[in-house]
Amino acid sequence: MPAADKARELSTWISEEGPDADIDLALSAAPYFALSESDSHAILDQVATSIKPWCKVARRIGMSAHDVDVYATAIGVDG
Repeated sequence: MPAADKARELSTWISEEGPDADIDLALSAAPYFALSESDSHAILDQVATSIKPWCKVARRIGMSAHDVDVYATAIGVDG
């Protein structure tokens, strides 16, 4: 959800720390999912690489600059 609509939080908590959508919190919970530190960082890198061009795709499909700015707060990655 864009930040204007709702605070960035997870609907399914990944740890006992709360619902905050936070990379450090996700990494600290990795052992609960049988992920090593190196595996969790590799997954994080793969996801970041995959979603990095989202902004260009959004513009290509006709999203307005305003909507791109709004959804950037939900995606958390600048295009």
